[in-house]
Amino acid sequence: MNAIHKKLFQMSNNDVLLIEYNMFFNDLRDVCVFVIDAKDELLELKNVLNIIKSIDKDASFFCCTYGVDRSDDKIYIYCDNLFILTYLCVEEVQSFFSKYDTLNNPFRGIVPSDITILSADDITAETIKCVIYDSGIIKDFHKEWGTAEISKIKSLLWD
Repeated sequence: MNAIHKKLFQMSNNDVLLIEYNMFFNDLRDVCVFVIDAKDELLELKNVLNIIKSIDKDASFFCCTYGVDRSDDKIYIYCDNLFILTYLCVEEVQSFFSKYDTLNNPFRGIVPSDITILSADDITAETIKCVIYDSGIIKDFHKEWGTAEISKIKSLLWD
């Protein structure tokens, strides 16, 4: 068990985590479950994120989880919310998904049900416990992220 898994075992069911996209889908894929689970849809979602990254080179992507579940010696982390830190406005982010939002589109499942901008008021001290970066570094969310970072968050929710 690596250091990240050990840290995750210390989390409670109520601890919301931000896990950087590549960490969630690669290094932690054995314990993480995203609301979109079809490989072709995940690949198409990654293509959309790559388009955003090509426009905003500083954009970053985090899976916002809803707690850590434990069963015996196994942990499970679930996510239906993607945070994009970008200067792009909500309408621009929505526009990247609009071509998929048609009845017969095979990738319609990648279209979020809601895309909103978050404010510091939306994220209280109890909301997010920590941030796990692709590098494996784990930081306390509220010590690491300030109002400037939070104001760039576009929240993509699938329900």
